Amino acid sequence: MVAGGSLYWIGTDEIVHACVLDYACAAEDVRDLASGQTGGRALAADSDNVYWATSDLNGGEIRAAKQSALVDAGAETGAPMTLATGQDGPIALAVEGPDLYWLTKDALVRGRTTRASPTVLVTGLSSPKGLVVLGPSVYVTEADNGRVLKIAK
Repeated sequence: MVAGGSLYWIGTDEIVHACVLDYACAAEDVRDLASGQTGGRALAADSDNVYWATSDLNGGEIRAAKQSALVDAGAETGAPMTLATGQDGPIALAVEGPDLYWLTKDALVRGRTTRASPTVLVTGLSSPKGLVVLGPSVYVTEADNGRVLKIAK
């Protein structure tokens, strides 16, 4: 995922990596933002943080880490923040301002980029896959039936 001039990815090593695109992104330019992210997937970023979802047999979590290590290799990013727990297989993420949206196996959820309690906006989705926030709406794609749903924030 590319955001704000940086490239983010979750490696098979279960580490969230980042690289400022002004560099060649050679091995020495890559910064590790968080390690041990079992089942890491679905990235989103704003000007301060990178967000991702994890999922394992015990459920899923939404997490965040500071991006400060990208501009200063010696900067402390701190431990990743857990923003939400008990999520059922989080699939996709999108961030807009102070709001963070994600899909679970059958629901659209809105939380805050802080540790506020999440709110389920819609349930009963059929294999949701894609998520875009645009204006006053959230758009969700359903893989099973090929639909694109427009949902009010």
